[in-house]
Amino acid sequence: MPLTAPAIERFGEYVRVSGLPDGDWWVLTGERGDAGQGIAGAEHAWVGSREGRIHLLHLPTRRVDVVTLEGMASWGWRPEAVAPSRDGRRLYVVEAQGRVRRDADRLHVVDLRAASVTTHAGLPSLRWVAPVERPDGALLIPTLHGGLLLIDAATGAHELSEAAPGAASTPFLTGSPDGRWWVRVDPASPTVHDEAPGLLARLLDTRKQAVRRYGVAVQLWEALPLRLARRAVVAWLPAEDLPNETDLLRMTQRPPAFPTRAALWDTIAATLGGRDAITAPPRAAWPPAVAGDDGAWRVVEQNLDRLQRGGWVRVVGWQPDGAALWLSINNFLVCVGTDGTTSPLLHLERHEAAGGGAAARTARGWERIAPLEGRRARVTYAKGEATLDGTPAARALDAVAVAAARDGWRPRAPDDPEATARKAAWRTVEAMQEQRRRVVVPLAAWTAGACAAAIDAVAAEVRAGLATRAVDGEVHVVFAAPDGEADEARFFGEVAARFPEAAPALRRLVEAMADAGGALTDVFSDGDAGAGALAHAVRALGVLDGSALRVVRRYGEHVDAEHELFFTGETLPAVVAAHGWTDAVVDLVLWALAWNFYNSLQDYGTVWRAWGLRDALVARDPVATARHVAADLAGLRGRDAPGRYGVPGLEKLARQIPQPHEPWAAAFFGELERLAGDPGRE
Repeated sequence: MPLTAPAIERFGEYVRVSGLPDGDWWVLTGERGDAGQGIAGAEHAWVGSREGRIHLLHLPTRRVDVVTLEGMASWGWRPEAVAPSRDGRRLYVVEAQGRVRRDADRLHVVDLRAASVTTHAGLPSLRWVAPVERPDGALLIPTLHGGLLLIDAATGAHELSEAAPGAASTPFLTGSPDGRWWVRVDPASPTVHDEAPGLLARLLDTRKQAVRRYGVAVQLWEALPLRLARRAVVAWLPAEDLPNETDLLRMTQRPPAFPTRAALWDTIAATLGGRDAITAPPRAAWPPAVAGDDGAWRVVEQNLDRLQRGGWVRVVGWQPDGAALWLSINNFLVCVGTDGTTSPLLHLERHEAAGGGAAARTARGWERIAPLEGRRARVTYAKGEATLDGTPAARALDAVAVAAARDGWRPRAPDDPEATARKAAWRTVEAMQEQRRRVVVPLAAWTAGACAAAIDAVAAEVRAGLATRAVDGEVHVVFAAPDGEADEARFFGEVAARFPEAAPALRRLVEAMADAGGALTDVFSDGDAGAGALAHAVRALGVLDGSALRVVRRYGEHVDAEHELFFTGETLPAVVAAHGWTDAVVDLVLWALAWNFYNSLQDYGTVWRAWGLRDALVARDPVATARHVAADLAGLRGRDAPGRYGVPGLEKLARQIPQPHEPWAAAFFGELERLAGDPGRE
């Protein structure tokens, strides 16, 4: 039986393949699947991992093969850099590492039927853009510096055509389906248009000043060889609708050249606008207030990079015949013909009336766009679909709200089959996710021996890769006890309160967690509460065994300092309460302050006063204590800038305790400062 329009969609950790005669089929990749997924022809679906593994699903037989792109770095490819061949038998994967290593980029050609890979190496710096397969089978791939690479997918033979040989240039965004036309943001934009107020506006005193808009243009090139065919202004926007990457008005050291966003874009437009060039001018060509000020130059660079290279202008689809394309700018849509004609920026009147649209500076977000013949497009929104008409218009300065009477709106019905199927799919996924992240450990009885055995079983799970069981960053360990299931908090709370004999097993578990290192950093038992995976076990060990605090410290080195709140908010205070200010407790707390858990332990004054650190320290010799602390924390040098006292974090303590420093603190920090200046002196 032939397959019917297969489709693929990600649901959390899973992938849903639909459009098959016998219903939906689910595949668990067993990986993050963070390099995308797609359909190739009528017979294959694929799911990619950043580590270079691709799962290939043969739809008729449900067979899954795995191919590996050898030597792929985790950042080497992206979903937008993958494309199937016209006949659906191959998958083309662009690997772009040239941003780091010259001539390191590669093209991987995956034979879907044979589950094999042919790799062509030594290519010039490529962009993460899907290759375009010409009708003759050759591939065109944009390069990082504004060129096009023509490559034979079978042999790897290739040639480079550049818009401006040897010069860095604005890169191409995409090509037409047949590879003839290529589009990039015009490096000579924005230009400026000042619209003088009309007579009525002046008479009514509603507007006396001209309204300035900036014209963002694209270039249309023919290939090959590359030839600039024409430019087209695709949007006229006020300064507040252009990129603001540096958040100019909130900069603490705003460059004098840019008191406002309008001043920034005036400068950019005056330098770039109207140039008949295909490359950007050098820094020396900019006004002295920009060229001579590193801060001002960074502002220009970052905002221009966002405008010209950073996805601010996105190509979202080509008309089937390749004669026009659709762009998205602030979620507004504009249709651009290869003849240089453009529609206005389009959005829906019905959304503007609901509080979105032009008044919000960004059009209502859409989900999918399907270009149609005749410069039209079917656009899917959360609550329905509309048809937009991209008919060319004379120079349109304002975004146009398509009237509700003309947008062909089809609301999504409450019993819409697609929505119903998605809800059912999510219910299935949620059950599968909970099953995956749920780790059930048998607990024969509430005794010291049985609890120790259960703890050792958890340690075995950690060594086997507990982090791989996480879904949405969480793993749920539960203990199947005779009186019902116990979660982590209850189990380890009972152990800490009733079974001190289980401390050696707890130590083995926490050592296993420390050995796992960063693998568990982003894994939580309760993400909303900031409790890391098995955080209650660490607290129980710290409370029961004062000799194991170095193990607790090893664990703490891998805690998520931004999101894990339990370690500093629960474990450390519980250790202090259980053991008092022993030497080991003082070392642990001072290490935590020096390590700087910047988001979960911010008020060092509270530790100094309310926790009792000050009273524990002032009975000791300040110079000897400083020398001990410097030696104990020497390994922290270099984690952050060492600072005035030689180790990160202690400068914060010095600032937050009462000022001026009492004699003990003055001597303590004075000795730390001396040692930081000459670590070799005793």
